[in-house]
Amino acid sequence: MSRNSLLILLVLVVFSLGCSKEEAELRLPEFEVPVVTGYHMRDEAAQPMGAIGLPNVKLGHPSGDWNCDYFISFFPNPAINFGSIHMKSPNANHIKKVWITRAVFRPPYATPVIATDGMNNFIAGGFPLIQAETTDDRLFLNLTELPSGYYRLYVSVNGHLFYDNIVIDKNFIPYY
Repeated sequence: MSRNSLLILLVLVVFSLGCSKEEAELRLPEFEVPVVTGYHMRDEAAQPMGAIGLPNVKLGHPSGDWNCDYFISFFPNPAINFGSIHMKSPNANHIKKVWITRAVFRPPYATPVIATDGMNNFIAGGFPLIQAETTDDRLFLNLTELPSGYYRLYVSVNGHLFYDNIVIDKNFIPYY
């Protein structure tokens, strides 16, 4: 085989091994690591406990509260080893695609010189670290393999994309 034939064959093999359209959609909204400017704290019963920073999240449609047709909530936040997601949609048969990516914490008041990357963040891009698909309205996640740090949870349902900023803190001691 000539050198050009080998090159063309190599290019075809690389393209054939590329990700499918569905895999590419899981990397939405971009390939960059999401920047978290805050998060909503919630206890084990999903009750709000306040906010840290200014959370840049999209929890519902058309508004961001529990009364809208679509709504997501991750709890507890911060999490230690396990977490749950409650996902509300008008149709119980809607397929919900869920994934978690690493994120970088940058408080909204930080200057570029003082920017902090949070707790031991290994920046791996907007690549999904955990993925799931369900028609249920609740999903339980095992987070034991993920190190302490900031993450973004995405839920895609019926053409809508929602996201919440979550924290995993292996040293967190609740109620202390």
